[in-house]
Order: sequence, then C-alpha cells, then structure tokens
Amino acid sequence: TSWISIDEALPVRDEFHMAWDMADMMAMTDEGDDTEPYISLDFRLDYAYPAETPTVTVPENAFIISPGLLMAGADA
Repeated sequence: TSWISIDEALPVRDEFHMAWDMADMMAMTDEGDDTEPYISLDFRLDYAYPAETPTVTVPENAFIISPGLLMAGADA
C-alpha cells in the first residue's frame, strides 16, 4: 500500500505485508514435521523531504555517472 501526498504529489509512506503458509510446500518436499512453517513479513517505509533542496557540489573535473548509465551496464 502506498500513500501519496495530494498537496506535493510525493510518496509519504509505503507498507508491505506478506504472510506465507509453507505447509503445502514442505509436504511436497517431504520435509514437514509436526510444526506448521509460516513466514510473515511487515515492512513500512516513511518518507521525509527536506524543506529546501540540498546543494551538491563536486570538483570541476569530476566524472559523474548517472543512475541510468550505471544500471544500463549492470546486465553486461
């Protein structure tokens, strides 16, 4: 679930909930016992934005790789 601020049109919070009953999987692999394996994940991420955009300074001769270029080479 994602919450988005109407005023700023920016994400405010993301929540992820997952519950996984693994009893059937364990039975298929014949690794089950008397306990019922169960995985539950709850994740929440709250966003905060600075009042002003931070200024980033770099040396004059800095070599900058954009995130798009960095990810384009990841499959090589």
